[in-house]
Amino acid sequence: MIDSLDKQILEFLTQDARVAFKDIAERLGVSRAAVHQHVERMKKNGVISNTGYQVNPESLGYDTCTFIGVTLSQGMKFASVSEDLKKIPEVVECHYTTGAYAMMLRLFCRNNADLMRLLDTICQIEGVSNTETLISLHQSFSRTIPLHLSETPDNKRRRGSKATAEE
Repeated sequence: MIDSLDKQILEFLTQDARVAFKDIAERLGVSRAAVHQHVERMKKNGVISNTGYQVNPESLGYDTCTFIGVTLSQGMKFASVSEDLKKIPEVVECHYTTGAYAMMLRLFCRNNADLMRLLDTICQIEGVSNTETLISLHQSFSRTIPLHLSETPDNKRRRGSKATAEE
């Protein structure tokens, strides 16, 4: 669980991951050490899962973003297929899904020939029985989950009760 200081720190970090802890501390009226300790705890607890920079794939020549629905010969093949997919660096996401596909992949490729090569590689993985490819023509937006969505009516009610009890 995260506390209100964690949420305030996350507000800064999700706007600009390069912001100095010193600046966050000054804005929140806490010590730099407190900010550092909260961030480290959130990393340890999996609240913060990545602190690296996101590189624009197009700047590296990967002009095509592709989603691939994968049908497996058997559902239990997911783990082994997933391990094989990890070996393909262009596959940046892999999800075990419900619906028409057992897995949904997101990958980047340079052009159609590169996509064909990747599809051939994926189709040769033991357990993959079929694929369907969807090419993204344009990414409208990308964002992280807004912090206010973690506020459930129960959380708000409890916090409101706590404030009333303390007054």
